[in-house]
Amino acid sequence: MNPVSVIPWDRDFLTGLATHLVENFQDRFQSTLVLFPHRRPKRYLLDKLAADDRLPKPCLLPRILSIDELFAELAGRLHPTPLRQLTELDRVGVAHAVVTRLGVGLRGPDNAFPAEIKDFFPWGLRLAQLMEELFQHGVAASDLDHVQDQVLPTAAALLGSLKSIQKAYREELLGSATATPGLLRSIVAERTAEAVELLEGQTVLACGFHALSGSEEKLLKALWRKGRADILWHTDPAVATPGGSPHWSCEEHAQWLKHWKARAVLLTDEKRSPLPAWRKRTDQLSLFAAEPAQEPASRAKIVFHQGFDLHSQLVALRRELDASAETAGFAVVLPDTSMLMPVLHHLPRRDVNISMGFALKRSPLHSLIETILRLQDGRMPGGYHWREVIALLRHPLIKLLRLGDETPLRMAFHDWEAAIRQGEKHLDPAAWNPAEAPTHAAPEVAALCARVVDVCFTAFENTDSPRAMALALLGLARLLLDPEHSGGRWERFVIDAACLSRLIDQVIPELHDSAISQETFQPEAVRAMTRGMLDRQRVPFEADPLSGLQVLGMLETRLLSFERVFILGAGEDVLPGVPRPDPLLPDPLRQVLGLPDQRTRDMTAAHTFYRLIQGAREVGIFYSSGIQPGVLDGKSLPSRYVEQLIWEEEKRLQALLKPGEGPRRLITLPMRGVRSHSPAVENSRACRLKLETRLRYRGVNPSLLDSFLACPLAFFYKYLTPLEALDEVAEDGDPPALGQLVHSVLQDFFQPLLGTRVEAGGLDAAKLTGMFSRRLRSEPFFAQMPAQARLMLERTALRRLEEFARTSPACIPTQLEMRLDTTLELGGARYGFNGVIDRLDQRDEGMVILDYKTGKPRKQTATFWDDEDIWDTVAAGDVESGLNMLDRIGAGLGSIQMPLYLHAYWKATGLDAADAAYVCLGMGGKEAALFGPKIGEEEREERVREKTPLLAGFIVRMMLETPRFAPLPSRGCSWCAYARVCGKEPAER
Repeated sequence: MNPVSVIPWDRDFLTGLATHLVENFQDRFQSTLVLFPHRRPKRYLLDKLAADDRLPKPCLLPRILSIDELFAELAGRLHPTPLRQLTELDRVGVAHAVVTRLGVGLRGPDNAFPAEIKDFFPWGLRLAQLMEELFQHGVAASDLDHVQDQVLPTAAALLGSLKSIQKAYREELLGSATATPGLLRSIVAERTAEAVELLEGQTVLACGFHALSGSEEKLLKALWRKGRADILWHTDPAVATPGGSPHWSCEEHAQWLKHWKARAVLLTDEKRSPLPAWRKRTDQLSLFAAEPAQEPASRAKIVFHQGFDLHSQLVALRRELDASAETAGFAVVLPDTSMLMPVLHHLPRRDVNISMGFALKRSPLHSLIETILRLQDGRMPGGYHWREVIALLRHPLIKLLRLGDETPLRMAFHDWEAAIRQGEKHLDPAAWNPAEAPTHAAPEVAALCARVVDVCFTAFENTDSPRAMALALLGLARLLLDPEHSGGRWERFVIDAACLSRLIDQVIPELHDSAISQETFQPEAVRAMTRGMLDRQRVPFEADPLSGLQVLGMLETRLLSFERVFILGAGEDVLPGVPRPDPLLPDPLRQVLGLPDQRTRDMTAAHTFYRLIQGAREVGIFYSSGIQPGVLDGKSLPSRYVEQLIWEEEKRLQALLKPGEGPRRLITLPMRGVRSHSPAVENSRACRLKLETRLRYRGVNPSLLDSFLACPLAFFYKYLTPLEALDEVAEDGDPPALGQLVHSVLQDFFQPLLGTRVEAGGLDAAKLTGMFSRRLRSEPFFAQMPAQARLMLERTALRRLEEFARTSPACIPTQLEMRLDTTLELGGARYGFNGVIDRLDQRDEGMVILDYKTGKPRKQTATFWDDEDIWDTVAAGDVESGLNMLDRIGAGLGSIQMPLYLHAYWKATGLDAADAAYVCLGMGGKEAALFGPKIGEEEREERVREKTPLLAGFIVRMMLETPRFAPLPSRGCSWCAYARVCGKEPAER
């Protein structure tokens, strides 16, 4: 038996392996098999052999396989019939058939075991994964009883019959001439002697393995004992040193030697070092040597970059890369693959090769499919929810579909969105006609819109089987790939194209051709199945050629060495990573079955990390220490591996390192003075001219003056700019529409009563509530409201109207919706005035102006009309002081509407109204009088005839002469249409 050969992990493993092959196997390459844990190193090894001058060209090279490829080849030769590989969905179908046939279920009278495949599906996924692990590790499962206190009842039922399930699952696969990668390994492991004979005459070089699965150990150990296999490790050289203390992450190798009763030797030659390392470094010692030694001259340099967040890490990475003229032999390693897109945007414009798996769910394609699936989740008998439809219309993959050189859907969808926002809560997309839109879309644009509706809406409506979903997704892919509409997008955006290719080549065939593809499910179950498949998809990128800057995931670095390594996002959550809970087989139960637990996975991650940094000349480790936003804010923690490296550096330097000291750098970003945000807008000459023009031709009205008193900035946006509030479908009710409805009902109700005396409480409540109820149910906004909101609104409104009829005072209604068109003298200038009085009553005290309010009216304070500070300022025309006390004026006056109505009524008729009042319908018709009986006739006339026009004219002057329109925070900011432009926080007022 050959000793295990160790290539020190501070040397380039593949360079050493190439030298080993050339010097020892050059004359028998045809009988040599190089075996790797994965396929990535093969490409690098071929480059090393091609560059070796000692190898004559042309020549036959040794076979180079991954361990999975070898197992598949051996299983194909050992099994008498060809075996078809099953997809993930097929495995779930087999697992369901097995569990059903065995009668697995919960004990007791209430057997709620998920018998239907649609209910069994999530458990079937986990059960199939567990079968794979059992096959890979050569574990014959035993039944796990009495685990009800550790797992859910369904999991307990499956684990209680695990032995019979595994046996039947295997028989079902082989009986149907199908297999899985795990089963192929199991077939070879059970017939190890025959497998070894199949490799007769070949020498196997098992290179770079760390922790072996059960099937791998059986095969490699049998080959090794027969003298057919050489084992080569890339690990701490102390493993092969008698009495050495290897690094803790190499414990698996030490245990390997112990279990196999093997010895290890270093592949070194002190005279001529056949294994050249980067830049011919031959004197580098392990960073983790147990015994202190003098620091070598070319020791690997490690620099720690501590930032606040990913952005600061990327800025520091860009600085490091820009400082190097050449990036060949450099690697950017991403433990979290979601960083890929931000990293690519920060890399310099040089040769960059990606070699990692990219999660499909990070792509625009995934977001489009998720948007379509959400549309179906929210579909009701009345159609699709308006917000979800708008989300689809705004998606760039749909909106930017082309016709020739144009993107006409952008304008067409803009028109459609405007129509949707003014429509109902749920809508039928097929009912929209682009030709009738304001821009009158051309026939070819209308045809493209119709195709989008068919592909994105109709095709996904009845997806009650995986095959139906596959066909719907295929239609979407054809639309996106259509050369008439894609405009060469997929040639320009390579990552997006790879994601679309993954959808077409992997997801759609699996949904269409699996054994359960024609099984009928609830549509929501099919959508959940599709989401799960998409979330698990990873798009592989194989960098070729192997030049320039390499961007890799942590797993892709195994057995590779780089001159300079940058590891981003080295946090505890990804290195080694937070274990995911397994509802079927928690970690303690894995140990019972003999499967690898979290500790084994952590050891593998640790060896991958430490081996990578040992083989580099310079290492930059970037990590965050800022606050992670979320429901429970927490601080980002550096990985435990990073903490150990820092500790090793501190021991070497014999000093504690704070951020910003020595190799522990603190990423600082340039701090510039933050200019205070002032949302106020200058009252320019153009603003004044526009306002003067408006006043001259359209006059004044209470809403104009009240708007300025409430907030000058909101007044500016509302009256002096073309900005309008964004239309929204009134899902939870439409207060303006409700107010208009109430006004209309009350007008029709009082019309027959004009000129008739109505005694106190003499209104017909039943007639009033009946009129309101009939009209309310016919209103579109009422139909859009949720059922509970409709019930609450109707009951509350009817009760309030009944109270209004019961508490109404004695009166003679004389006018309804009375228009006031007159000219007012305000501040020495004449302005037109127009307004509408809801109702004019003749009462015992005289004429009373009434205004209906469904909301809460803004009432004046008792001291406003006698506030000397306010009226002295108004009388003096002191605009500056008036602007300083604008909030005081607004809070005291409440609203100028009723005083101005009283003044306009006097100007228009020459008569003084006795009073004005708000009819608070939301409070059962309670009336809030403007003055009340305590105010005498002379004082009331003074306020109406003199003070009101003086105040109104002063407000107009402030509008025209204010130097800037400044915000005035109040509670109204919470529902102000212009709050986002302003940025002020709501305030109590």
